[in-house]
Formats: sequence, structure tokens, C-alpha cells
Amino acid sequence: RDLKPAAGAESTKLMAAAAGRSSYIPEEVLRDVPDPGAMGVACWLTALVTENFMEVACRGICQRSKKGEDFAGWSQAEVGGEAVELLLVADGHGGAEAARLCHLRALPCVVAEAAGDASAASLRAACSRAIESVNADVIAASATAGSTITIVAINLGRGELTVANLGDSAALLIESEGEHLLTEEHRLSQSAEECDRVLLAGCTFGQSVNSEGIAAGPIRAFPGGLAVCRTIGDADCPAASATPSLRTVPFDASAGAAVCVCSDGVWDALSIGKVAASVRRSRTANEAAERVVGAAVKACGLRDDTTAVVSWLGTPAWDGSHYEATQKLSRYEASPSRTQSPTTSPDVSYEACA
Repeated sequence: RDLKPAAGAESTKLMAAAAGRSSYIPEEVLRDVPDPGAMGVACWLTALVTENFMEVACRGICQRSKKGEDFAGWSQAEVGGEAVELLLVADGHGGAEAARLCHLRALPCVVAEAAGDASAASLRAACSRAIESVNADVIAASATAGSTITIVAINLGRGELTVANLGDSAALLIESEGEHLLTEEHRLSQSAEECDRVLLAGCTFGQSVNSEGIAAGPIRAFPGGLAVCRTIGDADCPAASATPSLRTVPFDASAGAAVCVCSDGVWDALSIGKVAASVRRSRTANEAAERVVGAAVKACGLRDDTTAVVSWLGTPAWDGSHYEATQKLSRYEASPSRTQSPTTSPDVSYEACA
């Protein structure tokens, strides 16, 4: 932002030309005209700086990889003459193939399925059909690979967020005075509704057995061994369902806000309050994504793939400047707790991360 190519080019008026135009243009004329080559370079630099800064300022992605199974992305599309921005996080298991297919196919499929209609009802239906299509592709490719998926469709003109999710990659709306979870909880350990559905599908519950033969870890559905049964793929689990939770929520673009979508590597380390605080400390969306991931890794280490996607909704009221002197990323306090779910209140205390 502080680079001023045009000012640098203008300053060449004060330099004496030693070759080229100096041989045929009087000195008194050259004195008032900047070097044409410098002006050309300044135009290119200004365009590059502006484009790159606006992209970094408005949206950002940060990933720290442990297993290489997280995928994230964003795209922009015109749907029926309206601008729609799409965000995606997919967290794979049983290999990276399912999440990779989500990353490659889901967002273009949403745009195609919307068929020129950017209304909330159309985008919800488009997300559902896109997820169904990707699920069929994953099942055809693998009997055991699976993935969470969260899609957020932003219609800035209408002030609407349309959200579809399977699994525990959650999305958060962050406003100046509060934050609101946008996704539904699908972990068996946190959702009685999901437990009832899984039991009706004929599964039983248990835990994985560690190397010492002791049952440990979260509740899982067997056969399949899934801790989350709302999923893309996972054809070996009879309770696996690719029916997403869907919702549309309004937001006030004139007031400014942000949406943050993260894999469970973030939510297993940070409460929604800590994620929101990291975003509000940031001047750009790219900085916000880096802060969220950095805080999660600082809190509990890199125990899992850890991903955050952030998009500004309008111009947020915060700019992070009042945190600059004392709240640098390296000084984040390690979280004394491990959140069990992103739905958990930021005010409760948790068990240690160990």
C-alpha cells in the first residue's frame, strides 16, 4: 500500500537526461517532463499493486498441512447478472482424493446448477445438487475415501450468505459486535439428532482402539468408523449421508463484516470467540486467515491439517491498527483449552490441549 510508483516516475523530471531524447529535445522542455519509460513502468506497477492488494485485502486463505488432506478455495461468478462469491473448505479422510474432487468440482457445479438464478432458494438448491454430484464422483472413485465440505455463497448485492455443510468444517459470520455460527454441528459426540439418525441406519457406536489395545478417542459409527457421518463419500459406512445442512442468513454490507470458514484443525484448538478476535485484529482478510491458523497452531501444535478461508463483507469497521504495537502474532497466548465443538460458548473453560 505504501509503494508509490507514480511519484517515483515524476521525480525523474529532476534528473538530467544523458542519452536518447537528450540529443534532440531542448533541456528546458525535458525539465518539466518525466522520463516516459519510468512512467510506463509506474503504470504497470500501480496496476499490479492495486490488484494484488485488493485481492489480499478482500479475501485470504491460509493452510498448514500435516496430512495433506485439507483443500480450500474461492471463486467469483456472475449468476443471472448478479455477482456471487463462493468459498469452500473440504477436509478429507481416508486419503486426499475425496477432498481434492470437492475442491475441483464443487464450486463450478454450484454455479452451473444455479442456472442464472442468484436467489437464496436457488443457491441452496444448487449447493445441494452440487454436493450430490460430487458425492457420486467420490463413491465411484473410492469405496473408503471421504471428506467434509462447507460452501458459502456470498451475494453482496442482496446482503445474503447461503451456507451448505457436511461434517465439522464450520463457518462463522463475524460482525463488529458479535459472531454467529453459520453451520450445523454434525459430530456424533455433539449431535443427538445425528446419533438417532445413525442408529436408525443400523450402525453401532464405539471407539477406536489404540496401539495398547485401549478404546480411545471420539464416538464413532461402525461399520465405517466415522466420527462424522454427514460426509462426501465414505461408501463403506451405511449411515453416511451427503444431505447437507442448508441455510441463508442476511448481513449488512454497509456496516461491514467478515465470514471465516475453517477445518477442524482450527475448531479443535480455538473457540469461536478466539477465532473472531483474531479476525478483528486484522487489517486484511489474508492477514486474518494467517492469524487464525497461526493462533490454532500456537495453541495446540500442528496436530492436524489446519485451514482458514476469510472474506470481507463490505468494509469491516475494524482495521487492526490499535493492536499493532502489542498484539503481534508471535505473542498470541497459547489457549489453555481445547474446544470440543465450534458451537461451544467462548466464555466456558476447557480441558488442556495435551
